[in-house]
Formats: sequence, structure tokens, C-alpha cells
Amino acid sequence: MLTFLRRFLDKMSTRFLPILAIFAFSAVAFAQFGQEAPYQIGYAANLNIGDSVVNISNSGIQGGFGLSGTPAHTTHGNICVNVYTFDPQEEEIACCSCLVTPNGLYGLSAKNDLINKTLTPAVPTSIVIKLVASEPATDTTGGYTICNASVLQPNNYANVPYDSTVPSGLADTGAGSLAVGLRAWGSTLEPAAGVATYAPVSVTFLNNSDLGGGTTGVFPFNEELVQLYTICRFIQVEGTGYGICGGCQVGALAGQKQ
Repeated sequence: MLTFLRRFLDKMSTRFLPILAIFAFSAVAFAQFGQEAPYQIGYAANLNIGDSVVNISNSGIQGGFGLSGTPAHTTHGNICVNVYTFDPQEEEIACCSCLVTPNGLYGLSAKNDLINKTLTPAVPTSIVIKLVASEPATDTTGGYTICNASVLQPNNYANVPYDSTVPSGLADTGAGSLAVGLRAWGSTLEPAAGVATYAPVSVTFLNNSDLGGGTTGVFPFNEELVQLYTICRFIQVEGTGYGICGGCQVGALAGQKQ
């Protein structure tokens, strides 16, 4: 499978090569949104001891709730939160996407959703969790409700029509374009005082859109994002159902020792 995956990635990389310069142009601007930036990273540990969780919300910067008008207007504030799970060997072992409404609250279980059916046979006891926010596609009614973690666009920011703080020139290129408004929190198990005891601790999901500050060391759009969704596409096409993580549950979850 690894040989096939390498061939698949080589083929896909040539297809997406023209968009790399566009990603590099937009990197600096993402830092302006702090913890609502489109790309965030966290982790979960000691999954052999108990569960860890990720809780996500939508700040509403894309558009508020309860707006009157057409379905497209009332759902334009929605975002997709695309979830990519990595094992400690740097392998992307699962991906999925959750539709998150403005001010909505959803949760994912590491054991029941993120590693319950991984692409690789081995089930990891710790994982890296990457979240990428994007603009939903429209459904048959015109509402912004369709999410797919393997369909991301090479844009700057998604258009934010109800907020004037968006930098000028950062235009929406349509469904799948990167979006702001993602907020995420986590809980995992770490060793506690005493022998063989563990306790839940909070995991802060960090803005990974600026890795070095200024104009250098920024989020590597020219490679990282392309790899995230390209491998997710491989998982969807060739994984025969493996590597597709579970959907988000309504409401927050808490990590617990089993």
C-alpha cells in the first residue's frame, strides 16, 4: 500500500504544482486572525489508557445565526472543519469533515471517531490532530452545507461579508476555500501523581498558520496543505472505507480514563 501511495502522491503533486505560488502569497495574512486562523494543531496521548476529545465551534465571523432571507444567506456563516489525524510515524491515518454552524458546539472522540478505523493496521496510542477550516459547498437548496476534507481550494481567505476586518484583496474562490472562525479545544490524559494514574488535562489547539512569525517560517501552503487533502483523497478513493473518521457529535465531550 505504501508503494501505491507514493505513486499516487507523485501523480497528484504534478497536478497541484501550479497552485503553490498562490498558497505562499497568502501565508502572511493568516497570522492576523490568531486562534481563529484556518489551520490549527493539537494532540492526544495515552489512548491505550482512556479517551481524548476535540471540541470545536464557529465564532460566527463568517456570518451570524438567525439571518433572514434565502437558505444560502442564512447558512453562509457555516464553516467546514476538516480533521486530519496523524500517527507518531508521520502517517496521515484518517480524515473527515464536520459542518459547524455559527456558535454551534461539536465534539470528536479520539478513540471512537479519529482512530476507530484507521488506514494503517496498527492503532496508535498517541496522535497529532490537524484542523483546517474551509468554506462549504452549496446543496440543492443553495445552502452552504456540503463539506469534504479532500476538496480544498488554493485561495487566500474565504470571503467574510459581515466583518470589515478582513484584509483587502483576500478573496473567496468558492467551495472549499479556506475560512476563518474556527475555535478548538481538547482534552487528553497525562500521568498524574501516584503510580500508574492518569488525569485529564486541557490541550490548547494552536494557530499553526504562522510557524515562525513575520514573512519567514510561515505555514507552508506550498506543500503541507496540498499533502493533507491529497492523501485524504487517496484515503477516500483507495481506502475501502478505512481511514474515514467518524462524524462530529453535537455538544462538548470530555476525556475520561476507562
